[in-house]
Amino acid sequence: IQKAYDKGHEIMIHLPMEAHEAESGYKADPGPHALYTNYELEKVKSLTDANMKDIWQMAVGVNNHMGSKFTEWKEGMEVVLQQVSEHELLFLDSLTTSNSVVDEIKPYFTHTPILKRNVFLDHVIEQDKIMQALEKTERIAKANGYAIAIGHPHEETTNALVSWVKTLNEKNIQLVPITALIKE
Repeated sequence: IQKAYDKGHEIMIHLPMEAHEAESGYKADPGPHALYTNYELEKVKSLTDANMKDIWQMAVGVNNHMGSKFTEWKEGMEVVLQQVSEHELLFLDSLTTSNSVVDEIKPYFTHTPILKRNVFLDHVIEQDKIMQALEKTERIAKANGYAIAIGHPHEETTNALVSWVKTLNEKNIQLVPITALIKE
């Protein structure tokens, strides 16, 4: 994180949150200090603080890691967004569920930039599928003026991005940091 920050890259805090159990019964583990819907709100607050503690001063924002279940919990997300707001960061909803409450509670956080992703790049970790997701990103960007795509640091994702970035000038597409999308 420090190296990326020193090179001028924008840092996002990837906040681990509870995911829904899969139909197969599989329960994904979002990692240490994850936020769960069965926690008291004070524990949600303290864990959010713990996750942000060491890097919030370098970060420009927070987004959810997993969180399909947690981002549907209004009270829990209000606590998270309050912490994000207090640290003057933006929140990027990864939209791991179509039932996210972030849009619903957004009006209560008028001084906190809240964005949402348009495309998930590597739901399928195959270079051709990632390239298709990048083409979708282009279509959305051309239609809306911008698009937010997120992905993981898989080798296939990185290779696709390196190849794709080389084509952006000829397509008249500009890659910008997330803060360039904040509207006053």
